[in-house]
Amino acid sequence: MSGEKCWECGATMQQKTKPYAAEAKLDGTLHRFHVPELPYWGCNNCGEEGYDDTTNDAITDALTAHIGKEGAQ
Repeated sequence: MSGEKCWECGATMQQKTKPYAAEAKLDGTLHRFHVPELPYWGCNNCGEEGYDDTTNDAITDALTAHIGKEGAQ
């Protein structure tokens, strides 16, 4: 997505990170977890956000770590 133009205003999107609170239901159990630095693409002009495989991978990694911590308790 590097160098892509914003689909809302046409400005160039830039890679950014932000904290993100997430939840996922697995096998009937709701898991709430945190992604401290979720990577995404953001427009400095209009604030539009875009997500790609890197974003999905960060969420998956955080969920996997969360489930591992819960299992160790």
